[in-house]
Amino acid sequence: MESNDHIIKSGDGVILKRDAYLKYVKAIPGRRERMANLNFFLDAMIGREYGRTYEVQASKLVNIDPFKYEDEDVTYEGDQETRDNRSINDDSRSQKMSRDEIMKLKSEGVGGDEIVERIADSSATFKEKTVYSKAKYLKKKKKKHLTFFTTYKPTARLLCELYFTKAPSKILELRPDTLAQILTWSDAKYGSKMLVAETCQGLILGALLERLGGHGILVHAFNGNCPVRIILNQFNLSEDEKTNILCGFAFESLEGIKSTLAKGYSDSEKTRETGSKVVSSEERDGASQKTHEPDDKVMSGEEKERADRESCMEKEKDSANSVHVPTETAEPKEQKVHDESTDKTVTSIAESNVPCNKYYTKEKREAEEKMAITHLAKKDLDALIIATKFNPLGILKEMIDFIRPSGPIVIYCQYREPLLLCYTYLKSASLAVNVQLTETWFREMQVLKDRTHPKNTMSGRSGYLLRGIKVVQPEDESTDNIEPESKVPKLE
Repeated sequence: MESNDHIIKSGDGVILKRDAYLKYVKAIPGRRERMANLNFFLDAMIGREYGRTYEVQASKLVNIDPFKYEDEDVTYEGDQETRDNRSINDDSRSQKMSRDEIMKLKSEGVGGDEIVERIADSSATFKEKTVYSKAKYLKKKKKKHLTFFTTYKPTARLLCELYFTKAPSKILELRPDTLAQILTWSDAKYGSKMLVAETCQGLILGALLERLGGHGILVHAFNGNCPVRIILNQFNLSEDEKTNILCGFAFESLEGIKSTLAKGYSDSEKTRETGSKVVSSEERDGASQKTHEPDDKVMSGEEKERADRESCMEKEKDSANSVHVPTETAEPKEQKVHDESTDKTVTSIAESNVPCNKYYTKEKREAEEKMAITHLAKKDLDALIIATKFNPLGILKEMIDFIRPSGPIVIYCQYREPLLLCYTYLKSASLAVNVQLTETWFREMQVLKDRTHPKNTMSGRSGYLLRGIKVVQPEDESTDNIEPESKVPKLE
């Protein structure tokens, strides 16, 4: 049966790309989008292939040749090599066309290429420019007065590039080349079983699901009541693909999961008893509060003050020794997140105390936890990936036991100091070999004829990567019962 993944269907996510500009939209009939101060409808792209190029004309999309507005190769001819622009004063007085005349041409439906041509003819200094200056001038005017773009299927690279450009803090400033290194060093491939702790709104999860190809296991450890997977929902993945592969559990539930696994139940018994053994963070906090809360009616003022002080000390001690090690210095606050799928601003539920939303119900959470416990009990997951805004050391200590020997460990962090602690821990405990801490230096190159050079602007931030391979130390063997080697007779 032929797949229709290359066809844009109603409700699918689409990446609109024009040069370096990217925008994510939902292909919904009758929906109005805006680009370059022009409004248009998306109906024309529904039912057509990804990769087509469209131009906005009278609020409608017109399919055009993708090479229509391609930049032409520029070369010097004749005596132009000795010319320069030192005598040109390119200001507003050199342009004879006014803004009102340009807007009038647009309202009359004149094409953008014709408008750019008239602007160039009306410039008093255009003919005196060098060929390179003319090319830059035309490119600048086309970018301003032409609205065309190419449709692409959402992929890990495009979504990472989009969020890194517009909202890098949402993905922990994870650059596309750094994401590629995470996928490479974790050895993610068809059928892999991965353990991931990430707070990048599902970007790494979506990238791994692309690599798994519909087969494998992906266990997601998240913070809060519900996982934030906004970017994951933009990958156009089917619900069956996500349900059969993806499962998860909260950091707060890890203590209950470990106690359940420590009792040595079979997989079926673990699955049946998950609901009673794994308690939520709210239930534990409520029970702890009831246990340590003094009775105000019985206790005096000094006793109540001393009890409160002891209760605070116990809570600090419990928080330091608990499984939920990753904490931030500031109190968690509700964050406003723009959901591209609904075009609304919603509250990031995982960062607040708001109950789970209708898309991640209590039943779905319990089902994912049962599935996660089944795979965690085997302790044979292929790799561990950590990319969170919390201290990765606590997560590493609690989750390294769930992956098999020789499994890769990849940790991403925006800062070097937390990874230095992880590096020291892995080396001192002899838990990994080939441990390396790296920072990627990345710079784009402009490749044009006679104009190949590094771009003037570059990204100065890429985060840090710590990678290694898990090893298990052999148990100490007693040498008392070891027989001495028998002497081998020499051949004469």
